Amino acid sequence: MSKTNSNNKVNKQNLERLLRKYNNNLVISGVGVLFFGLWSVLKLFEEMALGVVDLNSYLMSDYEYTIVDKILYYIFFFIIVLVILLIHYIIGSSSIKVGLGKKRKFFYLFLTAFSLVGVIGSLSLYFTEAIDKSAYDTTIASFLVDIALSLALIDVIVSSFAAIILKRKLRRL
Repeated sequence: MSKTNSNNKVNKQNLERLLRKYNNNLVISGVGVLFFGLWSVLKLFEEMALGVVDLNSYLMSDYEYTIVDKILYYIFFFIIVLVILLIHYIIGSSSIKVGLGKKRKFFYLFLTAFSLVGVIGSLSLYFTEAIDKSAYDTTIASFLVDIALSLALIDVIVSSFAAIILKRKLRRL
């Protein structure tokens, strides 16, 4: 066996090891994104239960709302909740499937980047809005969860591109 042949074999083994690592990262981050999607919805309902977010206060204004207006408002609210869950589900399940080698489409990367921009953009709200002193612990926990979600989304993007690059390199060997 020549020296270049053994170097190619070692290089191929290293690339395969790195590919497994990034594929595992995709699976782990995908599961994380799924749980963060559930957390986002649970957090919203918890804030509604504690009175932090009050849908009825949005309806109280000079305009006289009819029952149909209120029903449409609640339907719109629940559609937004379902869209948030759907986006997290698509990102999480797609990255898991890509990590397991069962899927090759990459539309989820667009949704991941879109979600990442949204999460990072919403982080400034923690510093600009007046925070109720009785809810500091909840606010800090929510901030840390949003930071963790950002890191999971970044990991999905980085691991996806790294896996793509490594697959191309392995095909050339």
